[in-house]
This record gives sequence, C-alpha cells and structure tokens, in this order.
Amino acid sequence: MNMKKKLGIIIMVMLLASLFNQNQTVYANEGADYSVSPIFSEHQTKTVDSFFDIRWEPKQKDIIGLKITNNEATEQSYSIELNKARTNINGIIDYSNNEPEAETAKYKITEIVKLPQKIKVPANSTKSIEGSVFFGSKDFNGIIMGGLHISKIDSSKNSASVSNTVSYNIPIVLRGNVDKRPNPEINLETIKVAKFSSDKYALNILLNNKNVNFLKEVKFKATVTNSAGDVIESQTNQIDITPETKFIYPIKLEGKYKPGEYQVKLQVNHSKKNRWTFDDKFTISKKDVKDIKAVTQNDNKNWLVYIILGMIVVAGIGLIIFLRKRHK
Repeated sequence: MNMKKKLGIIIMVMLLASLFNQNQTVYANEGADYSVSPIFSEHQTKTVDSFFDIRWEPKQKDIIGLKITNNEATEQSYSIELNKARTNINGIIDYSNNEPEAETAKYKITEIVKLPQKIKVPANSTKSIEGSVFFGSKDFNGIIMGGLHISKIDSSKNSASVSNTVSYNIPIVLRGNVDKRPNPEINLETIKVAKFSSDKYALNILLNNKNVNFLKEVKFKATVTNSAGDVIESQTNQIDITPETKFIYPIKLEGKYKPGEYQVKLQVNHSKKNRWTFDDKFTISKKDVKDIKAVTQNDNKNWLVYIILGMIVVAGIGLIIFLRKRHK
C-alpha cells in the first residue's frame, strides 16, 4: 500500500471518529472520582461540542441532559446547580455563583431551563439525567448565559453537604433566533472603597450591563486624581461582560492617599459605536487611609520575610558548596 492510500485511510478514520464523538466531550480531572459530560439537544450549535450552545426556537421545548460516571466503589450522590453566569470581581465569568437572579431581569435562565438538582449513581457506573429548555412564545434577539455546577455530595458527615473536592462547570448559552442584537447599555450604580484582598484595597465601581448582550473583550481605562488634578492611580483591563449583569470593576488603590476628595474617570470601550465614560467624585476617609496603610505595611513585611528566607537559602547553598570543595 502506497503512502497516499495510507494517508487517505488515516484521514477517513479521523473524520468518522469526529462524527461519532460529537456528543462525547467529558469533563474530568486526572484521577478524579467522577466525570461529567453534556448530552446535547437537536438545537445544539453543530460546531460547539464542549458546552450547551442552543438557538432559541419560539414556542418549542428542547431536551438536554447530563451523563455522570462514578469511578468509586460505592454509590455516590451529586448536586446539580443551575446558575446565572456572572462576570465576577476578578473579571472572570463565574458559573458557580448561586445567588438568585435579579427580580428585574427580563429573562431568567432558572425559569427557562429545568433539571433535577440531585442524582445518585451506583458504584463504578454511569447514569444520565434529562432536563428541558422552554423557549418563550416570541422571537428573541439577545443572549442568555448560565451554567451547570456539578459537585459530589459528601455523605460522610451527619448532614449531607457538598464536598470541597472536584466540581465541574458546564456553560449554557441560549442564542436568540433574531441575529440583530439590542443596543448595549451600561450604567454606573455605586462607587465605594472596600477591601479587595488580604493585602489590597480597591475602589469598587458597580456597573450594570442592562440588556441581553454578551459584551466580549471590553476595554477599561481608569484614572484616579486628587483635588489638585494629580494622577494618583491608573489602570487598564480587558474583560468579558455577561448579559443582564451587575458587576464590580475594582480599581486597586496602591498609591499614597490622604483623607479628602478624589475624582475617578472610567472609560469603557466595546466598539466604535459602544463607548461609555463615567466621571465621578468620591471621598477617602481617615479610616480608609488607615486601613489601606495597614494592609500595605503587612504586604511589605511579607516581602521582607521572603527576601530574608531567600538570602538564608542562598547562603546555605553557598556554605554547602564551600565545605564540599574544602573537603575535596
């Protein structure tokens, strides 16, 4: 058999394998006790095989599902949460936040998609569950985003609770049957100084993506100035913003601040047509200054400890090398 025929057979096998494995994407960590894979509906986007991507069909009902494989020697139970997708404070799309959807939301994924919240799977077995997607009666021109958060339930305790081990997130995207999306709208809600992490404070700007638009690769440029107009802080970011979501954009406060009034200017650019500029004043109190200094000093102390430990390690290695050479 010549090389061309061999190559042709290999390509044909690969094509056939891809056709038969379109719905076999598996979410699994190496050595994990269980794995999860989505079961797609007839309205699944054909080119997407790693998460639910479904086109809206007015007055229709769609069937989706999950396949869970238990790799343990005993029966296990698993929790299945359906959550709205939210851009979190770190600029990452989060599918595990189980806070209720806002009452003002026009489209609630928890009312559109229905799935069992719990499943038991026998030892060393695979079990499937079925859920449904109820489309509204009217055309839809937006994007709805959510996700399934699957966790093992720890039954070793007196009261069963979700285990802190491996969990999986499978996104769900519902795309409108009308391709022309609504005009995006972002509003500023509140501004406040708050703790961002153990070693940082931030100016938290609460923004609201009001419409059913998924805004990808949105560019942020923020500048903080004092009452004299001096620039104290500046930062740039690029993040994705989920539809109908209130989210915090944090400006990390790393400069030297004194109590008083400051100005923040935030530019948000999605495209040439979609640009927003927010310009507002805020106050930093004496307590804020004290808190910011406290965490900054703690951070500096931590770095000093790391430097000293590094010097001790280097000195120790140098001493060992010296003694070995001397012994020779």
